Amino acid sequence: DTEKAFKERTQCVVDQYSQYEVSGGQKLNGANTVGENIADIGGVKLALTAYRALRASAPDTVVADGYTEDQQFFLAFGQAWCAKMRPDYEKLLATVDVHSPAHWRVDGALQATPAFSKAFQCKPGAKMHPVKQCVVW
Repeated sequence: DTEKAFKERTQCVVDQYSQYEVSGGQKLNGANTVGENIADIGGVKLALTAYRALRASAPDTVVADGYTEDQQFFLAFGQAWCAKMRPDYEKLLATVDVHSPAHWRVDGALQATPAFSKAFQCKPGAKMHPVKQCVVW
């Protein structure tokens, strides 16, 4: 039963990332990138948990330029992956690399992170709050 549930959950991630496109309409190979995508999704959730634990005893919360601490965390996550590459190279990587392109490492992981949707008040069905969110861990 555990193996079956794991395969279903990982297939959700494969399907999610296989819908993403890079330059020229090239789709990502979700099966090829599934291990790293699961790591990205789990990593951002774990990092947020650690950040919240670190801030739990703080005497006050920090709102910067109108962004809450959780929002700042997610903005920093996105900025850490800021990248630009040539379209032909991006198309090549989409077919052979075990890592999703930076854009999808951010959007894909955050689309599967309910805390992101809550922090930015994304409505269900919006781009960053899909109705079906993949949960592996």
